[in-house]
Amino acid sequence: MDWVQHFIEIARKKPLKVVYPEGDDERIVMAACKASALGIAHPIVLGAEDVIRAAAKKNGASLDGQTHIN
Repeated sequence: MDWVQHFIEIARKKPLKVVYPEGDDERIVMAACKASALGIAHPIVLGAEDVIRAAAKKNGASLDGQTHIN
């Protein structure tokens, strides 16, 4: 197991809430989607719901497990 996988496994045992500001940035939305999909965090994305949904849809990502605050 490489060191990145090692830390992912540690994070999965006790995922923390992580706030992602700038939810209008597609890269931020995708980072939150990946963290949620990996089960390493409970993302809270700040931004307009429609913008966040559009970014996820454009990239085929799921918003499951996330909280969005405008």
